Amino acid sequence: MRALGEATVDDDFTRLGSAFLECPSDSIDYAVMEKTTKAAVVPLDAGWSDVGSWSALYDVLEKDADGNVARGDVVLEGCKASYVLSTSRLVAAIGLENFVVIETADAVAVLPRHDAQRIKVVVDRLKSAGRAEVRDSATPAARRAEE
Repeated sequence: MRALGEATVDDDFTRLGSAFLECPSDSIDYAVMEKTTKAAVVPLDAGWSDVGSWSALYDVLEKDADGNVARGDVVLEGCKASYVLSTSRLVAAIGLENFVVIETADAVAVLPRHDAQRIKVVVDRLKSAGRAEVRDSATPAARRAEE
């Protein structure tokens, strides 16, 4: 709760407070469930999915007749089984099959759906290069202080 209380908003990005940054990057299973004696398990068939990638997001969203998911200002021609998101300008895609296209005000990513997890490699490369397009968990004030 402290991390949420200390949160700041930077354009459309919410940065949680320092308490979140201090948390180890452990799964909930390991960090909480394996260590408690006060847990209960209740069967639930909710069709839940861990939507942790663009490909997984595609899997849970409603598709058009060609199996595409289009969000934002998107025109598709001859595309199949693709996820195309536009947040700031028109995206026209022609002849794509099984692709993910993500357009934001500061970057465009185009990748095969089956390879969606590799976006992490690109993000790490951009971070290493100090690219401004990569939003990290530091606050705007902390980033300015580092410059």
